[in-house]
Formats: sequence, C-alpha cells, structure tokens
Amino acid sequence: MRKTDKKRERDIVAALTRVCDEALDSSPGFAWITHFVDYGRFPESLVVVSVFKGDEQLRRARASKVDERLSALVSAELRAVGISLSAGSPQIRCDSEEACEREHGGNWQLRYR
Repeated sequence: MRKTDKKRERDIVAALTRVCDEALDSSPGFAWITHFVDYGRFPESLVVVSVFKGDEQLRRARASKVDERLSALVSAELRAVGISLSAGSPQIRCDSEEACEREHGGNWQLRYR
C-alpha cells in the first residue's frame, strides 16, 4: 500500500467512525459500518456498507428512510475528507448481518468482492 493509500484509509476510517457513532445513537437496529476498497481502482472501487442486526431491522430502516439518511451522512463525512460519493450512490449500501450469514456464511469479503 502506498503512502497516499494509507492516508486515504485513515481518512475513510475516521469518517466512517463518525457515521457509526451517530448511527448507533439514532438508528434502531444499526450494528456497525464497514468498507471495501481496491486502491488500484480508487475511488470507483470504494463500497461502504451500513450493517443492521437483522433483516427486519433493515426493512424498518428502509421503510422509515433511515437508509437514505445514513447514505447522506456517509456522503457528507467522506466529502469532508476529500472523497466524493453522492448520497444514493450504489457504492453506499445497507445490509444485514442475518442476510450475510444466510447467503455467504458470514463472510463479508466474499459478499462484497
């Protein structure tokens, strides 16, 4: 990993930590946030996933537009560190631990590669 990639990674982690802290306080069923990136194809390879505990919590988040609010928050926090992903981008997603366990045996790398 190049020096610039390491800095970007630190910036992404810091931005997503802020999103996570906010979401844990305000989004019922929200569990954690993660990202996947191939720095050889950055920024188009960046995928951010807000993870909910179960399918039902994710369904409720979508019904009450919490997913859209999280997408806007992710977009704003990344923009603050110089990374442009628009809210509503397919690179910003919501998922559930339950779905990953059921469909990919809990392997998030497999699910998003």
